Amino acid sequence: MDTCTTDAIQEAMSHSTKMMGVSLLKAKQQEAIISFMEGKDVFVSLPTGYGKSMIYCLLPLIFDRLKGM
Repeated sequence: MDTCTTDAIQEAMSHSTKMMGVSLLKAKQQEAIISFMEGKDVFVSLPTGYGKSMIYCLLPLIFDRLKGM
């Protein structure tokens, strides 16, 4: 996949969260997803119940959305 702009990543993230029935991501979730999609290495260490699993569930949807652009 070509390098995507942050705006494109945020649009894909918004679309994907709606598909999953989530209204809003937390700042740390957004930060992790954007960093990963920009090709950076990411290590996520957050408290139980913060929504780490949502990050991993959304990544394939976001990738597919960006691939289709």
